[in-house]
Amino acid sequence: TCYDSSDGYANISIAGGLPPFDINWDNGETGFDALNLSKGSVQVSVKDNAGCITYMTLDIPGKEKIEIFDLQIFQPLCFGGGDGIISVEATGGTEPYTYNWSNGGKSHVLNNLGAGNYELTIIDNNNCSITQTIELSQPEAISIDFDVLAPSCTNNSDGSISLIVSGGISPYRIYLDDVLLSSNYIQNLAPASYSILAIDANQCAQTLV
Repeated sequence: TCYDSSDGYANISIAGGLPPFDINWDNGETGFDALNLSKGSVQVSVKDNAGCITYMTLDIPGKEKIEIFDLQIFQPLCFGGGDGIISVEATGGTEPYTYNWSNGGKSHVLNNLGAGNYELTIIDNNNCSITQTIELSQPEAISIDFDVLAPSCTNNSDGSISLIVSGGISPYRIYLDDVLLSSNYIQNLAPASYSILAIDANQCAQTLV
């Protein structure tokens, strides 16, 4: 019933010869029937009462192994995000299939996933199964590092901020108080509090105040 099971069955009928017959299968069984067979071939010998021997090889059909033939993974776009997707399609075995996920899902498609490992068990109509673990990863968190040169005096505008943005998915757009910057080096700053916003290519954002 399953790809790797040993519950196959073979039976022979004999015409001609002089009974009784001595029937031996290469799996050690005797008689007209052979049980507990795996997919593949089995050989049987038949010897009649006159000492004549005939050999026959029988092909034991079996099911194809259950496999995932179409796996699509969409990783979460942002660090800590929950928009990942896993989609699978099974082949082999005997349809229909049942999909059991470690997070309780029962469909061949899982939505709204965060990063982590998701174990999938696919069960066919004969209760044959495979289990596979699928991993979703995520980008690193966006990090904003900076060096500040304070203005020389409280009424001067000669301060500067040098920014280094990492994590996420480059390239980045960087805003200073909602103004898009053309450079990671900001100068001519007066004493004040500034808000810095970094947005990566996946539209993930990090704010530094």
